[in-house]
Amino acid sequence: MPSKIALTLIPTCVLIIAYIALSPQLDNQSSTSSINETNQLVKQHSETPMQVESVNHPPNTDTDNEQSMSQFNGFMVIEKPQWKFETGITNHVKTLKLQIANGNNEARYIYAKNLLYCFNAPLDEARFEQKLANAYQLEDSSRTIEQITVQYEYCQGLDRDELNNVLIHLEQAAANGLVAAQEEFGRMTSKFYMQLQQGKSLSRNEYIARRDKFLAHKEAFLISAAKHGSISALKQLSNSYHSQNYGLNGHIKSYALNKLIVELTNDDQIYNRYSFFVNRQFDQLTANERDKANALSNEWRKQIEKNGTLYF
Repeated sequence: MPSKIALTLIPTCVLIIAYIALSPQLDNQSSTSSINETNQLVKQHSETPMQVESVNHPPNTDTDNEQSMSQFNGFMVIEKPQWKFETGITNHVKTLKLQIANGNNEARYIYAKNLLYCFNAPLDEARFEQKLANAYQLEDSSRTIEQITVQYEYCQGLDRDELNNVLIHLEQAAANGLVAAQEEFGRMTSKFYMQLQQGKSLSRNEYIARRDKFLAHKEAFLISAAKHGSISALKQLSNSYHSQNYGLNGHIKSYALNKLIVELTNDDQIYNRYSFFVNRQFDQLTANERDKANALSNEWRKQIEKNGTLYF
């Protein structure tokens, strides 16, 4: 069912603005080349506001992707698109591709999510039988066998060339401003990204350069999603900053984002977990570091309030 509401997002150039704004007083050594590369990625989409669109499903489509909205503490809560079909992906590929050609960004995301789900699925009977044989050797094989079977049946009709296009569609949907796609791109590991880029054939220096560009894009997408109220993006960024994966002063940034997660989440388990992190980090930071973290947290909170949305 097509959505009757289209949310106007801030221009996708927020990816660049957010990337720069995160660290002005914390990290003066950000790579200009990485920022420029991210700018090139989204430049063609930054002139007009982005629209979150719903897929116009054919009458026989069994997944309803109308975006559901509710209120929570003054924010509009946006439910992310349903991407999985009950009848398998093959019956929907033609429709999704047509919608993608017509500029439907949510359809692009749904297609990419299905390609991700099927990426390691057995695509033919021989591969299916081999995976089953391997699974039977596991001590608790019943669940694994069920997963392999479900995946095999769901992904029938796709081929390897089509699956290898997953990055093109996911990255484009993220660059177009779809929060769910930005979250998903953030979950992608460097190893998987380089596998899709045929990174093994690169020299060491080329490999590192391409990987670093990927990490810059990944951070920028997550910042954009987080500033639109994505709890998942906030969690991913907090974890990466805590692990010092994105430049200097990660412990300050992580503390700031953990405070935001505690303030914004509607999940008791997440609230308790991140309250523990905040209390533990409080004693590990100096007074000056806490002041910087509080300023950063307040800055992000204002941006999230301005955008007015939350994604749980």
